[in-house]
Amino acid sequence: MRRSGAVRGMAGRIGAVATERMGDCTPPVSRGASARGRGLVRAAPEVLQFGPERRTHAAERGSKVASKGAGWRTYHAEGFEILVGKGARENDELSFRVAEPADLWMHASGYAGSHVVVRNPDRLDALPRSVVEYAAQLAAYHSKAREARGKVEVHVCRASDVRKPRGFPPGKVEIRRWDVVKVYPRALPEEE
Repeated sequence: MRRSGAVRGMAGRIGAVATERMGDCTPPVSRGASARGRGLVRAAPEVLQFGPERRTHAAERGSKVASKGAGWRTYHAEGFEILVGKGARENDELSFRVAEPADLWMHASGYAGSHVVVRNPDRLDALPRSVVEYAAQLAAYHSKAREARGKVEVHVCRASDVRKPRGFPPGKVEIRRWDVVKVYPRALPEEE
């Protein structure tokens, strides 16, 4: 099968992009492309990022690299702060370093998902039902149960009842005592 010159040239350029090493961040450049005004033109490095990030010298020496921000989302309901973890390691940090023993802790039952902490600075025995239901909706929404058709069970307990046995992977925990709240997964826009 014969290809026309334009199609053959396009296939060559696509092949050059496809055969680049996945870890290489250098964009491909065709020979003499800029002189003739056709072909690939050198793009900015941030446009063509493939594969893992390249480590900088500072990161290789072990010095701290700038943070991408907090590892959780923040919501507010009736004066209570609700924190929702973004990933497994952030869930561990949220559950064991940020949460106080009197705070409420939530997680969608039977689904992988975010840990949710409702801050309880006044150490109230019971939080308002509307706050608990809203936080449970966030826990269900920020889990694999997001697309569930019915209500989702969410485990609710005190942060002091959450523990991590030795050898558990990031994000996996055990809870001692818990209650169950059934809610529909939904979320409102996050607040700063």
